[in-house]
Amino acid sequence: MDTNQTESTIDRIISLEWQMFDKVQNISGRAACQDDKTTFDIMRRSQFEAWSDSLCESWLGDLLAAMEDGRNLMTEKYAYMMEYTAPDEFQSIKGRIPELSADKVLLIRKIVDRHLTAWEETVALYPGFIASGRGPSSSFDEKGSVSIETYLSGELATYSMNTLILYDAYLDELAGLGKNIAEMTYQLQGEKYGFETVADFDSVLKPNL
Repeated sequence: MDTNQTESTIDRIISLEWQMFDKVQNISGRAACQDDKTTFDIMRRSQFEAWSDSLCESWLGDLLAAMEDGRNLMTEKYAYMMEYTAPDEFQSIKGRIPELSADKVLLIRKIVDRHLTAWEETVALYPGFIASGRGPSSSFDEKGSVSIETYLSGELATYSMNTLILYDAYLDELAGLGKNIAEMTYQLQGEKYGFETVADFDSVLKPNL
């Protein structure tokens, strides 16, 4: 793996994503997270550092193509989420975002299911993981808090089919190596918050049982 190339690719991804995220217009006004670039960087960088080079490069290509076409993939991501969080409002905006093909919907569902399994496996090892992010399924959706299932479904909907295919193949590769994408991302988050091990990070987040 070419670390310098990967870092450069990830830096470009985060820069483009932040530009888009900064311009997202919420119905209730600008969200506080849109003024927290540090946390945005940590969370997104942890995600992409757990990816393969080819997957990062494909997503960068998607972002560059969207910018060229004048599309904001962050706006589209949150719009897709509204199908689950605000179905009535979604009906009024769905014509403004690309319609998903049946093949794409199936592949998104497959990847989401694999992430939910990875979430369950990681929680079994690290109870604090529950407190590190979103609840797992759409049953946890509520105002101001969106589940992994809903959030990831919305994000994956903005990926090209090429990126989705690479993502699914990468999850196959990780499974063959006995690795878990959720645990890998959690470990990277801990490192970026200054912890030496994922266990140390988890001990801070671990709920009182």
